[in-house]
Amino acid sequence: MRSTRNRLWPSNYADDKKKNMRLDAGSQVGDKYEVIVQPNKGADNVSVKKAAEANSHQILAKVVVNKNR
Repeated sequence: MRSTRNRLWPSNYADDKKKNMRLDAGSQVGDKYEVIVQPNKGADNVSVKKAAEANSHQILAKVVVNKNR
């Protein structure tokens, strides 16, 4: 497993407020990659913002995808 943590979406940090969540590329798992959903600290949604303030690195969801498909 190799760590490749990079932001996938939204690519513009200025959009964090209205998008509320972000998608990050996680670790490589064999020939597949993790996609991780995390809350944004600057989110408009109060619940999401509170969750991010408590732990901005928390993982709300994670999937493994084949990037070649």
